Amino acid sequence: MNEMTLTLPDGTRLRAVRSHHGEYPSIQIFLDKGERSELICFAEYNPEKEPPQQVCVGAYQSHQDDT
Repeated sequence: MNEMTLTLPDGTRLRAVRSHHGEYPSIQIFLDKGERSELICFAEYNPEKEPPQQVCVGAYQSHQDDT
């Protein structure tokens, strides 16, 4: 399974999507509100980094472009 959805009490959904792009597998979490979908956080494996920095976790803030 590459995707999993959790419906919240207010009807919005959290959707986790697994991605395999070459050597950088990741999990992205989206907040779905009706037709609108927003990427809110992610975890990515980067084999080019030294341990323990190979796993990068980022969370987005609605008022900023970067994590």
